[in-house]
Order: sequence, then C-alpha cells, then structure tokens
Amino acid sequence: MLNAFTLKSYQDLIKSEYENRKQKNKNYSLRAYSRDLHVSTSKLSEILAGNETLSLGLAGRIANHLPYTEPEKEYFINLVRAKNGKTIAERNLAKAYIQKVRNAGTFKNHISVTHDIFEKWYLLLLVELLTMPKPHPLPHIAKIIGIPEEEVHSSTDLLLTSGYLTKNERNEYKRGSKFLKFESKSPSSQIRNYHKNYLKKAQEEIDRQPIESRKYLTNLIALDIESLPSARKELELFSEEFIKKYASARANVVYAFALQLYRLDNQEPSE
Repeated sequence: MLNAFTLKSYQDLIKSEYENRKQKNKNYSLRAYSRDLHVSTSKLSEILAGNETLSLGLAGRIANHLPYTEPEKEYFINLVRAKNGKTIAERNLAKAYIQKVRNAGTFKNHISVTHDIFEKWYLLLLVELLTMPKPHPLPHIAKIIGIPEEEVHSSTDLLLTSGYLTKNERNEYKRGSKFLKFESKSPSSQIRNYHKNYLKKAQEEIDRQPIESRKYLTNLIALDIESLPSARKELELFSEEFIKKYASARANVVYAFALQLYRLDNQEPSE
C-alpha cells in the first residue's frame, strides 16, 4: 500500500487503498469497497471520477474506514478541504497544512513521531494543554510538565509537522485528530513503557492530590476467560464514551483517565 502522504489528491488516496485490496483479492469489487466504506457504489464512482464533490462530513466517515494512521487521516481530510472547502480562507489554510506536511517529510518521519509519543509521556499532555480554550503560555506549560522551555518548543513543532496538532490563521492550536489510539497485538516495550509512565504518575498523585480532586477505583473480579475479548472491547467502548461525554469546549484542567484490566492468579510471564 502506498504511503498516504505521497499522494496528491483525495481520489488517489481512496483509489490506492482500493487497488491494494484488489491485489490481495482479485475478486474484490468496487461494490464491495463501497460497502466497506459505507458509501453507495454510484456515489463512490462519481467521487473517484471527479464528477461529485466529496463533503467534509462524508470524508470524515470514509476516513474512519481506511486503514491509515491518524496523521494520514488528517492529511486526507485536508486534501478534501483544500479542494472542497466552503471559503477561500478554509481552502488556503488546508493547502498551507498540506504543503507544510510535504516540506517536513512527514511521510518519512510519522512512525518515529509515534515512537516519541511512547517514549515521551508528556507529548499527549502537551496536545491537551495547547488546545484548551484558554491555553497557558509555553513557559508556564514547561513548568507544569517539568521540562525545559526549549523542549516544549521543539515538541510543539514535532506535533505540528506530524499532524497531531494543527494551527489556524489566528495562531490557535487544534487537535489533528479527536482520538489518538495505539494498539498492538504483540507485546511492545514502547507501549508498556508508555503505560508505566502514567501508572508512575498515578502513584505520585495519589499522595499529592486531595481526595476530592481525584478518583481511584480498584475491584477484583473472577471471570470466564472466554469472555475476556468481550470485556476488553467493552472497556474500550466505555473509555471512548466517557471521553466524548466529559471532554468540554470550556475545559480549564487536564486529567489522566486510565483503565487497567490484568490477571492476578498464577500465569506464565509473557515474552
């Protein structure tokens, strides 16, 4: 599959994924592709031919069914916005974003950015702090996180060029994607270290913060191991719904919200 950042139009991006699926299954049809993208076959044909305008709403829904990273999806959305945005200002802003991504070589370094997010626990915190309605100035953010101001500047630039952050004409920072999700079917030291950093913070804050400003819950449950996949999925859905419900346009504080489900009885250690 071609890297999304190397493609110059949203039609090319949609086509490249279709061609990738046809290579894996020669019987894979445009009808099957439209079904998987939740778009009618006729509409998808017209979009690919350039005869139908792709709206931002539909682009967002299509992006959710494409197997790309969040920065790649953001790039796709901006390709649509650059072509079909309602105002000249909106289209120009998207074009500037696309050009910045290409100049920065994001298609070469977005994997290393993900690596940095695992290694530097504060990068996602920086996203939250910068995108609040009334964000703190960078020197104050450096004190909040406990890192040098120069590191805040370089980390902000990294998040911008990778697409995890965007910046509008009023110099306001916006999230490049609503949810950042990283998952691996095999054990990863980077992912484990990411979680360990926040578990360490949880240990520190349980003694530092007053009980009315935090909530810690620990329960034990005996369950049928066959129900574990369902339990894991339900926790994931709960997490997404919790964030959707309480993430606020009037936010003035940043909290860590974490869930852990792990086995306590005797077991062989994972490799």
